[in-house]
Amino acid sequence: MTRQRENKIKKYKEMKCMEAKICDFEKAMESSIVDDEVKRDYYLTLLKRWIQQALDDLDAIAIEKPLLERMVTTKQESENGQKKGDCQKPKPLKPIIITKNEVQKKVFGLGYPSFPTMTVDEFYEQKVKDGTFSVPDMSLQAQALGGFDRISDKELDDIEQERGIETDDSNTLNRLRGWDDWKDDNRRGCGNRKNMG
Repeated sequence: MTRQRENKIKKYKEMKCMEAKICDFEKAMESSIVDDEVKRDYYLTLLKRWIQQALDDLDAIAIEKPLLERMVTTKQESENGQKKGDCQKPKPLKPIIITKNEVQKKVFGLGYPSFPTMTVDEFYEQKVKDGTFSVPDMSLQAQALGGFDRISDKELDDIEQERGIETDDSNTLNRLRGWDDWKDDNRRGCGNRKNMG
C-alpha cells in the first residue's frame, strides 16, 4: 500500500516536472532560431508525457473493467429476476382500527369511510396465521400478567411489616418507633453535605 502511494507521488512529481519542461521548450520554440537539440528534447519530452498519460489511463481501465463487468452481471440478474417475478412489490397496507373489545369494535366500525376494525385478540390471531407472530407456550393473558405474579423483596418486607403491626409484634413496633424518633431528630437533607454548611 505504501509502495503504491510512493509510486503515485513519484509519477505525479515526474508529470509536473515534464509539464514544466514542456512549457520552457514551448517558449524556446517560439523564437525564430531554434536549435535541433532543443527540438529533439521538446518532442521527446512530449512523447514521454503522453506515454505516461497512456499508462495511467490503462491502469485506470484495468481497475474499472471488473467493476463494469460486475455491474453488467448484476443488471442481467435483476432483469432475469424481474421476468421470473421474484421481485414483487409488497401489497399496500390497509388501515385498521384495533379496539379493546367487541363494543368498541361496533362503535368504531360504523362510519364513512368505514375502516375495518378488529379486537386485539382477532388482530393477534390474524398475525399468528400470517406467521408474523410466533405461537407462545402459554396464553396471551397469562403472558401479559406473568410479571405481576412475582412479588419483589420490598413488597415481601412490606407485607411482613404489616403483619407485624397487625399482630402487635414487639420487635416490629420497636423498630418502627426507633425509625420515627430518628426522623424527628434528623431533618431531611441533613446528612453528608460535603462541607457545604
